[in-house]
Amino acid sequence: MIDGFRNKKINEQKWNAPSEKYLLIHRLFTFLDEWLWYGVLLVLFFTGNYIMTGVVFIFGAVFNIVSYNNQWEMENKRFNRFEERRWTGK
Repeated sequence: MIDGFRNKKINEQKWNAPSEKYLLIHRLFTFLDEWLWYGVLLVLFFTGNYIMTGVVFIFGAVFNIVSYNNQWEMENKRFNRFEERRWTGK
């Protein structure tokens, strides 16, 4: 009886977390976005457009930090709940 209730609660919590497929697509998009940013920075730098290089660097750095932080929070919500429950006993 108790195990069935526990499994039901765990399954309900999984519905609130993103799926593995969504996390994989998000990680792939972040990876490709970061490499696109590197490419744009190199093109701007080697064409001599130094002001635009600085602007793109700042915006790209902020967007990549936000993207990786968002990814970390989603993965933490999905995969580290079990560890949190195991150590706290909840």
